[in-house]
Amino acid sequence: MQGNPQQGPPKAAWANRERVHLQLKRFRGWGGNHFKNVFFSTMQKLRHISSNSSKIIACAAAAAALLWCANPAKAILNINIYDDGPNLTVVVSGSLSALGSNAVSDGCIPGGLLFSPYVLVICAGATHNSYPVTGPDGFGGTAENLPAGSTSGATFILQLAGVPGEVSGYAIDPNYVPAQPFFSSATFNNTSALAQGFTVPGLVGTWTINDTSESINVFVGPPSSPSAAVPGPLLLLGAGAAFGWSRRIRRRITAPVSTPPQA
Repeated sequence: MQGNPQQGPPKAAWANRERVHLQLKRFRGWGGNHFKNVFFSTMQKLRHISSNSSKIIACAAAAAALLWCANPAKAILNINIYDDGPNLTVVVSGSLSALGSNAVSDGCIPGGLLFSPYVLVICAGATHNSYPVTGPDGFGGTAENLPAGSTSGATFILQLAGVPGEVSGYAIDPNYVPAQPFFSSATFNNTSALAQGFTVPGLVGTWTINDTSESINVFVGPPSSPSAAVPGPLLLLGAGAAFGWSRRIRRRITAPVSTPPQA
């Protein structure tokens, strides 16, 4: 008996196989192109963002430089008059980057003396240098010739024009180095700010040291509690630019990238 010759797959099967191969080929081609397009599109966006970030940082630095030049560094001494338990305390703290001009050397008897409302004396050394200031003629209060029970720190004096025949000025220890922290204090036993006529809390007055941008402030009330350091203009602007830049990066990178499939 003659056997049947071996026959290949039916034509329909071959047609289906060709269609499957064609679909796989198209899918692979579309997938490769799709991921390639996504990759190059993302890289292009990153290059654009990097270029913009350089411009932002440069602009922030320029703006900070202008702000710094328009507002030069300024130092301040604060005088605080306040009650500390049963005693009246006066604290002078802060710093000065410039002391003034026309210095006059003088001396005082070690100790402390508060001639309110025109003169505050914290004398911790035998000599001091005096410089003129401009501001009110007095800083309030009614006490006169009030001796201090104790003093600490360096010599400091604020003498105002309310004293007949005197001009307003301040005096500071001759060993004080500008821009360094300064501290001086005096304690007046068994009295209070209210008893010495300091009835209104807050800023009493501000005096500017002649020929400088430095200031001396007098407050009724204790010194403020120490606070965290505040960034200067450059750091503030730089931090703001960096924050805005980082938000833009997140928005752009996380934005969906859609590329239509290719035929």
